[in-house]
Amino acid sequence: MDKKPRPSKKGIRLRSDDVDFLRALGTIGVLDTNDACLHYPELKLNSVQNRLRLLSTNGLVRATRLMVCFETMAEGSLKGGRIPTLYSLTESGADFVETTTGIRPPRALTSDPAPTTFLHRRDISRVVTAVSYSAIQAGLEEPRWIMEQDVWHAAPKSWYRKTAGNKYQTVRWRRP
Repeated sequence: MDKKPRPSKKGIRLRSDDVDFLRALGTIGVLDTNDACLHYPELKLNSVQNRLRLLSTNGLVRATRLMVCFETMAEGSLKGGRIPTLYSLTESGADFVETTTGIRPPRALTSDPAPTTFLHRRDISRVVTAVSYSAIQAGLEEPRWIMEQDVWHAAPKSWYRKTAGNKYQTVRWRRP
């Protein structure tokens, strides 16, 4: 991961579309710059990038970049050179969304996504966004998502075993 020194904090006046973006980010987990544009329909790409930079500088979101990334195009050729940036909600961002909307976002990442799951998480967020928007457009309730990295805190301990690092690992799923 590319670790750049964080610039000093600048003041930010949060807008309603910022709150919408932060709420969506807390629901989905990660979004890239192109996906963030859906939450800022009146802004051009460079203005969205500036908003994301301000949110990151003020500690509301975390920007994660890979050193190298290749994307396979539809015809099978590789496209390189453009490194996607994934944004995830920080604890400060989650606190802000909870204060503003009264609902705590379910997904505030405490660390950067692993390089091995970076593009996978981006692709999952695109599917979740597409299905959620489609449901809303069809007049249905927005789906409540269970993501693969979500933790079920009420799971019986008999379903897990401790590993060497004192962490729990799934033994197998059993119906209660």
